[in-house]
Amino acid sequence: MSVALRDALQDVELQVGQTYGVEVKGRWIELRVLPDRPSVSHEEEPMLDPWVEFPPPLPQFRVRAKAGSLVPPDPPDLPAHDE
Repeated sequence: MSVALRDALQDVELQVGQTYGVEVKGRWIELRVLPDRPSVSHEEEPMLDPWVEFPPPLPQFRVRAKAGSLVPPDPPDLPAHDE
């Protein structure tokens, strides 16, 4: 599609900084004319055609909380100073 779109826009006089819009097949198309080609890395580009769909995760187990009090831990065994 990008080659056909590029060929179609070759004869159109586009002004830098302008935004053009047109309705095509019931959808609104907007074209912005930028002064330079934007530098976008591949990490920032959105994935337009995902090739796989992952199912939503299923719950594996449940944890139920009970109200109560905690038992304090046993005091540690400290050696005497004379040992």
